[in-house]
Amino acid sequence: MAVDAKLLAKVPDNVSLEQAGALPCIGQTALQFVDFADIKTGEHVVINAPAGGVGHLLIQLLMNKVAQDNIKVTVICSPEKYAKLDELIDVSKLAGWIDYTKDEDFPDLQADVLLDLVGDEAGVRALSVLKTGARVNVLPTIWVDKLKEAGQQKDLAVAGYKAQRSGQDMARVLQEVADGKLTLKIQKTYPLSEVVAAHHELQKGDAFGKIVLAAAE
Repeated sequence: MAVDAKLLAKVPDNVSLEQAGALPCIGQTALQFVDFADIKTGEHVVINAPAGGVGHLLIQLLMNKVAQDNIKVTVICSPEKYAKLDELIDVSKLAGWIDYTKDEDFPDLQADVLLDLVGDEAGVRALSVLKTGARVNVLPTIWVDKLKEAGQQKDLAVAGYKAQRSGQDMARVLQEVADGKLTLKIQKTYPLSEVVAAHHELQKGDAFGKIVLAAAE
């Protein structure tokens, strides 16, 4: 099959094909989403779902900006997911943690940016942490209109994002994993014949990292 060379990236020697296979969607999305959010020095960023496929890479990229650009990062997740973040980042450097399973009313953090990886009612609920005129970037783009409507009183700027295929970005994220700068978590690998079981696992909503399907050799 002919493939556009711009979409290709060489897998580094110390990255397995299983790891490489887990990265095209989540890796490129996480890298591009940070650029799309255009986070400014000193801004307070809140991220919804920091331990899923995209989220567990995105939170690592954000923590790099904590050191480089003096931003603040607050996460919204369950206690179970928060405990697992210890495997990825130094949680002591977070500005805060909101336990959505316990906190009925989220604190008014006057945050500048919400990176919403959930959407729907969870995304609407998270808008309360933002200041007037804040920016909302949502990955499930189907929820853009709902969040715009919910954020009208605060004059929120809501934008959706869909990752663009790029061999250059793919090579970059592969190298970040190869160099140990990004930790990729693979929760479980299923043979392709068990794709239904893999989808059921995803539907539980408690994945930490990525679920991978392995084609038969």
